[in-house]
Amino acid sequence: MYDLVFKNGEIFDGSGQGSFCGDIAITGSVIAAIEPSGTIQTAAAKEVIDVSGLIVSPGFIDMHTHSDFTLIADGRAESQVHQGVTTEVIGQCGASCAPVNSKDDNIVHDIELFGLEADTINEGNIKKVFKNSKVFRWLINLLKKQIGNEIYFGNLSSIIHNSLLDDPKPYRQNVKSLQANLYSYIKRLDIKEIEIDIPYSRSERIKLKI
Repeated sequence: MYDLVFKNGEIFDGSGQGSFCGDIAITGSVIAAIEPSGTIQTAAAKEVIDVSGLIVSPGFIDMHTHSDFTLIADGRAESQVHQGVTTEVIGQCGASCAPVNSKDDNIVHDIELFGLEADTINEGNIKKVFKNSKVFRWLINLLKKQIGNEIYFGNLSSIIHNSLLDDPKPYRQNVKSLQANLYSYIKRLDIKEIEIDIPYSRSERIKLKI
């Protein structure tokens, strides 16, 4: 028995072939059958919807959106769903609504990044070690290569994936967390060489002071 059957729809199955008039049966959250119209037995179905004159297709992929901002306000994404969009690709412009983290985050949260022992950490030595760390020197060199010596959070995320994380320990699982903490270190340790701001109220920008 099917939970739901859409009957008599014009079906585009995503294969690239032409459409055909058919029925689609759903069990739970799974498509159980796709058959020509009249083939699927609907008598035992819990619900039958006649979609004659309508198109039934896989969800569309929107390849360039900024819905990461709007989803925070309304996670239902109705404007997209009503247009048949079920997958979105975000971040192409380098803007990002992340990080959203507390200003009280502990600046020594990721001590492995600097190779320090927890019982040796204090505000003085962590700043010194941070400015001599591999990640800080890498960031300075990266900023020197950017137009305007600046980069936005979204772009930096993708670069970190490809550059800092060749060694999977310890951050491959959570790049955004690493990046948010990196920004936090720079702010809380008052690193004079780098400025972080949010121009145009969009996404955090990190900029080299020269």
